[in-house]
Amino acid sequence: MVRVFMPTAKVIFVLTILSLTTARSDDEPKKKSDSPVNDQINKLIDSMANANHAPMRTSVNVPGEATVIPGFTPGSYPIFADDYNWDEDRRVRGAAEALAKQDGEKLWWCLMAHADDKRYAITYQTNGALYIATIGVLCWQKAWRDLTELYDVLLPENVRRDLMPIHGSAELTKWYLAHMQVPLFKQQIELGQLVLERAQKLETTNSTESSPPKISHAEKTKVLRQLKERIETLQRTAQPTLSSSDIFANRFDDYHFFEPEIARQIREASLGSRKREETNRHR
Repeated sequence: MVRVFMPTAKVIFVLTILSLTTARSDDEPKKKSDSPVNDQINKLIDSMANANHAPMRTSVNVPGEATVIPGFTPGSYPIFADDYNWDEDRRVRGAAEALAKQDGEKLWWCLMAHADDKRYAITYQTNGALYIATIGVLCWQKAWRDLTELYDVLLPENVRRDLMPIHGSAELTKWYLAHMQVPLFKQQIELGQLVLERAQKLETTNSTESSPPKISHAEKTKVLRQLKERIETLQRTAQPTLSSSDIFANRFDDYHFFEPEIARQIREASLGSRKREETNRHR
């Protein structure tokens, strides 16, 4: 005898719930960094985690400190532990170099997925500023350059901040969350149109000392033309225009990594500075 299964009301209810759950999960935005294709990129990002503890930051105040520690800007310095493993820094730099060679579109999404990664990566100095960098800092700064540099380099210094709508990690993360399903080239088109709208509203002047910042009519005309050209190129090619920077800094910046000898000089200078301060307090 053939038995025919007749679903009860309870079974129908359960099946309906499962069906709705599956449909809802299919409709949810998927992170572009979760693709198996990007496993290699995510592993490279993870490999930038330094096994050392991050150094402490100190201000070294000694006469002629610029010559005591050649190649570094006087001011803020890192104090590395005596047992700091410098091979770890070299390994992290190698991982970062390999990371910068990955596919730009896929790399961008993976970088943004790690933008809040608090793990210590490496310490270096660029443009006079000391970076005791986490993985997240390296990731969001590279992602920011890849998204914005094609327009940023066109903007006069005195109006750049007024025209570019994305400046720091918070603004970049907000942009990322609102564009998780938007290809990078379309994001750049949208960003370019925002910059263009702001540039069109700029008042022109012959003075470079005006407030709020203004530019000459000739400069404004040039900026508008170049912005339109960049946007049209993106629309025509349907490919993002990415920064040529590496993980640590843009192509215009010079940066320095710390080595054992420099670290030793900093420790000695810092110790000497503290001794002099202690002596002066007891006079």
